[in-house]
Amino acid sequence: MDLTFWICLAATVVLSAIIALARRARATKPPGTGPLEPSTAWREQIADDEPERFARYAREYIGMQDRHRLKDGAGRAVHRKQVFGFRAELEVLATVPSHAAHGLFARPGRYPVLVRLSNGAAATKRDAAPDLRGFAIHVSNVTGPGAMGEGDTDGQDFVLLNHAWLPFANVDDFVQFGVKADAGPLSLLAYLVRRYGILGMPGFLYKLVKLVTARFKGFAQEPFNSVAPFACGPYAVRVQIAPGAGNGAVPRKPRSHADALRDQLRSAPLTWEVRLQFYSDEARTPIEDMSVDWVTPYVAVARLTAPVQEAGDAVLLETIEAMAFDAWRHALREHRPLGNVMRARKVAYVANAKARGAQL
Repeated sequence: MDLTFWICLAATVVLSAIIALARRARATKPPGTGPLEPSTAWREQIADDEPERFARYAREYIGMQDRHRLKDGAGRAVHRKQVFGFRAELEVLATVPSHAAHGLFARPGRYPVLVRLSNGAAATKRDAAPDLRGFAIHVSNVTGPGAMGEGDTDGQDFVLLNHAWLPFANVDDFVQFGVKADAGPLSLLAYLVRRYGILGMPGFLYKLVKLVTARFKGFAQEPFNSVAPFACGPYAVRVQIAPGAGNGAVPRKPRSHADALRDQLRSAPLTWEVRLQFYSDEARTPIEDMSVDWVTPYVAVARLTAPVQEAGDAVLLETIEAMAFDAWRHALREHRPLGNVMRARKVAYVANAKARGAQL
């Protein structure tokens, strides 16, 4: 979304805030009672038309990717701008509780990691522009049956955002919003009116604007979340990384997010705690709805450490940019992705990676 979009919708946003605040004042607590205990009673709700629908979404994203390729060169359909990349290590803790000890977290160990940090937009924009931020992790030296059911995998990927929820209930809304926003503000406005109606649009826009305009503190200073769930053995979980206390604040007035991280990594390591959040019941921890922020407590399972390094060299960044961070193809069966957003990614990630010539 560019500046034109924000100007076109400024009046609507003000109305959105007023209506949403009024609704919030009348809101009741979400349904669901009882203790928030990890449960294996989760279920996916798979529609019959998903193969055709998800293939269409993949084509739409490739079309968007191709339009930006003509203007800016080869790149991803979304999260096009790589802000930074670095080497790290994942240490699985010895204190992982039994219900979390599956797959990658089954036993203590250390694994090499590559990290790609990104801005979420389909177009390359300045860091200060309102946007989502991505934190993609590739864990190497992982072996075991893969989530695709096509043999073993040699890695485990997690693709995370700097928010625990998004204002889209399902992948249909998520994809169509992205495609229409990329086509221009008028196209997006027409879609929003059709999808939410005049009365429903203000509430949606309020949530969206609140999300993307929240001040971003920095990649080493904010938690990042999977938003959509994964399996953890027989359980369903969401993944979060939380910044370590030693990461501190971003240096004053850095020229960019990349400069801030480079300066920090030259002098001290950066750490994040890897946590799992478990499914408890469909009302409070839904599998198919990413607009709900799960309320279950987090369980620490690992530590991600970026050691002191002269990070950001051209060869490393090119290597990371050529990779496909794919939570399906690079995933253990015990961590297979769950929910309609993840099932759509199973189709779209491979199609988009092939279209831009990425390493699968």
